[in-house]
Amino acid sequence: MRKKLLSGEGKLKYFARQYIIEPIFGHLKFNIGYRSFLLRGLEKVNSEYKLMCIGWNLKKMLAMGIKPAMI
Repeated sequence: MRKKLLSGEGKLKYFARQYIIEPIFGHLKFNIGYRSFLLRGLEKVNSEYKLMCIGWNLKKMLAMGIKPAMI
């Protein structure tokens, strides 16, 4: 595994993983306190996770200055 990580391709993959995905999970766990799912069952857990992702995306959109359209 170390050999793969130290290769050029491995370094790029690890670099992308570090800055794209990991901070989101860290934010949800540490800042929001979201460490476990409240519902049981795969379908319910998927729905709960999607709601957390929607909340994350809305927060990022508001931070970027994108305002929701009023219909």
